[in-house]
Amino acid sequence: MNETQLKKRLSRAAVWCSVLGLVILLAGAFIATTFHRALQSLALSEFKEEASGYRTQIILQLEQDSKSLSTLAALFEQSQVLDDEHFSTDLLIANHSDTFETLGYFNAHGIGTLVNTELGMLTDVDYHPLPHAVQASLTMAYRGIPDVSRLYESDISEARLLVCAVPVYQDGNIVGVLAGSTSLTCFDEILSESASSNQNSTTYLINAQGQVLAGTTDLSSPEYQSSIFSADFFDQADLNAIEAAIAREESTFSTVCYQGARCNILVEPVGLNNWFVLCISAVTNSNHTIYQMVIILGVTVLLLAVLILVLLVYIWRLTLHHNRTLTRMAYTDELTGADNLNRFMQNLDALQHRQQSFCMVSLNVRQFKFINELFGSSMANQLLKTIAQRVRGSMGEGEFFCREGGDLFYLVFLETDACAVKKRTTALMEDIGLHTVSTTRDYRISLYAGAYLVEYPNQEELSTELIITRSRFAIQHCRDLPSTSVHFYDTQLHNTEERENFIESHMHQALQRGEFQMYLQPQINLKDGSLGSAEALVRWVIEDGHIIFPNDFIPLFERNGFCSHLDLYMVEQAMRQIRQWMDSGIAPLPISVNQSKLLFYRPDYISTLEELLQRYQVPAQLITLEILEQLSFEQTGEPHEKLRKLRKLGFRVSMDDFGSGYASFHTLGSLEIDELKLDRSFLLEISARQSNRFALILECIVKLTKRLNITTVVEGVETVENETLIRNLNCDMGQGYLYSRPIPAEEFTQRYMTRKDQ
Repeated sequence: MNETQLKKRLSRAAVWCSVLGLVILLAGAFIATTFHRALQSLALSEFKEEASGYRTQIILQLEQDSKSLSTLAALFEQSQVLDDEHFSTDLLIANHSDTFETLGYFNAHGIGTLVNTELGMLTDVDYHPLPHAVQASLTMAYRGIPDVSRLYESDISEARLLVCAVPVYQDGNIVGVLAGSTSLTCFDEILSESASSNQNSTTYLINAQGQVLAGTTDLSSPEYQSSIFSADFFDQADLNAIEAAIAREESTFSTVCYQGARCNILVEPVGLNNWFVLCISAVTNSNHTIYQMVIILGVTVLLLAVLILVLLVYIWRLTLHHNRTLTRMAYTDELTGADNLNRFMQNLDALQHRQQSFCMVSLNVRQFKFINELFGSSMANQLLKTIAQRVRGSMGEGEFFCREGGDLFYLVFLETDACAVKKRTTALMEDIGLHTVSTTRDYRISLYAGAYLVEYPNQEELSTELIITRSRFAIQHCRDLPSTSVHFYDTQLHNTEERENFIESHMHQALQRGEFQMYLQPQINLKDGSLGSAEALVRWVIEDGHIIFPNDFIPLFERNGFCSHLDLYMVEQAMRQIRQWMDSGIAPLPISVNQSKLLFYRPDYISTLEELLQRYQVPAQLITLEILEQLSFEQTGEPHEKLRKLRKLGFRVSMDDFGSGYASFHTLGSLEIDELKLDRSFLLEISARQSNRFALILECIVKLTKRLNITTVVEGVETVENETLIRNLNCDMGQGYLYSRPIPAEEFTQRYMTRKDQ
């Protein structure tokens, strides 16, 4: 089963179970929440409606008393009886017709008359000795503000009373205050209606201290007169919530145990004198059916939850199993069973985080591509499995490895001694080398390795990617070394890496700024010693004047593909130089320019050269394109076809470094060329061995080129003896330090080029 099938299977099961569980839970939660909210909303709505009605009746009762006083004050003002000697009698008569227990009038000096239906009349009463609550209410009325006082204990009736006071005007000025006292019995009548209309509900009027001011049942008994909060049916949390709401004069709703039953309690502010309406109602009696439904729903949801739990456990186990499978697929190399690069980098990160010293080793099979082609992918894969098995067996505690891909393996040894690492790595490679790829063919497996030592605490801060890169950088230097070679990343490699990093990060800017300069080396006609042509060679001159030579950047450009851009740039420089000679009246000299293999795979190669010819208006015959013999090995016909087109355009084609490869004569037969540049190795071999064998070979090659009408140019001519030899062999051109080193184009022009009229 592949990863896609596993994901589909896991996703399908998870989706169905999740959807089912989610639907059941949401449905149950929705219904339960709906019933619960309906119950709470119903109780709260009933409570608030009931409390609002009581509060409204209490306010209306007080407003009615205040209006009665205001009406009486208006009558007194209109009848002008305030100073009449019969005013006291009129006040007593008015008291008989209203609901006030005591009625009084105080003039502007605070002296007044009090009348009571039972006690009669008191005159010349000073209001200052009266209870503080009465004084405060009268003071507000003197200021023109009708007021209702707080409760006070009456010395006359020995009852808890409150006073309503209104100002009395005459000619627009306040000339006195009319006040009337009333008891709380009227509120008892209002609240008693709850007892008759709803037997399951009781209502009380309390103050901010919890004292019962009016009510119908046992909460009015003496044991609760100090405070209703002393009742034993309040737990501390409910009590704290109610007291906090009262302190803020806000409504609060809670459930308590009252008289052996669960009851809902609502405390609603009246909005006057810090009074509150307290409503108590039994829960089960008022909402018995709803509570039964809630219980049934709760049991149903519980059973469904158990079912969902079983399903979730199944999903969890299935997920766990598939997660293990997916983890193995995500972090394991499918072919060898070793860790893959993802897991290896995680382990490497953890090792660095602990700052534990180690050695990073890159292990590679020499000529693995050839093994794959020779023995087939099946045997090649078996070899990779064997390598993984042998590497796994060589790992110590805490060490790990992975297969990065192809035939490349990364190993981490918890060793920092270079000799020990080299010994272990060499022994491992020799052990793997004992493996036989095929029983029918005798082929020895050869490996090579690069290593990088990471030693704490002196180790510089490096990323895991850079550590791997440095080990791979080291392994590149083993390709040409003997089998089972181990190369360590050192200061020299570090300098090379820094140099290559600089080159790659600056090459594009250098090309744009013209830092790549053309140097010319003359090619001398061996027949008469005249200047025949020149080869364009590149030097990188950076801004500070430092020169970077081709050996430092050309190999890197060939690997990263930048050489194709540089080669075209050099062709343009050569054409520009020829154009300058022609514009200066100097007979132009043919210039040879190196062309890399990558150029012949660029779709725009031919068109680009045509565009340069058109731009600089130079004859194509003055440009010689130097190619390497490896181009003849290409299986596709594209490079060969482009060579034919270039020669048709007039460009000359030269085969560079002839004699340095393995199929030179095949090259002469497969490619149509105009010039053959003999590698300097011929002259070196002749000079070093003092043998005529290489001289004879060179002579045969020259004779062959003559038959093929190909011009010969010999590189590396450094001595007079070299020149005499190649002249005697009838070579056409010579190039080397005997004549001149490569020099800047300006210097070359000054030294070798002259105007036609000179």
